[in-house]
Amino acid sequence: MKLNVNGSSIPLNAEELERLIREIRKLAVEVGLKPPQIEKLVVFRRMPPPGFIKITENVYVTRYSIAVKAGLFANNFVYEFMVGSLALAFMNTWEAVNVRYILKIAEVNYMRILSRVFAYERI
Repeated sequence: MKLNVNGSSIPLNAEELERLIREIRKLAVEVGLKPPQIEKLVVFRRMPPPGFIKITENVYVTRYSIAVKAGLFANNFVYEFMVGSLALAFMNTWEAVNVRYILKIAEVNYMRILSRVFAYERI
């Protein structure tokens, strides 16, 4: 999957970002949602891009895009990206967003996703 990233650099390398997207897609299916269709990731500093829907202070979404505030540590970025991805999954499934439910799913599954993204094989 090709993801267009605009803005500042993100705190994950390409392999970690790919694992994160894969794990979030699995999570969405587990909770009964269609997998999110993510085409664009925007990293913003001060103001979110116009036309995006606010999910949290650091996360905004449109139909196929996620905007995440810059300057987050890797673990925070994983959580915020997960929230945005779940919001897109809700939009893809029901054409609506339930922020409270999204945050609950993210909170409950955060450590599991985080451990899978940063699980490196030992030699």
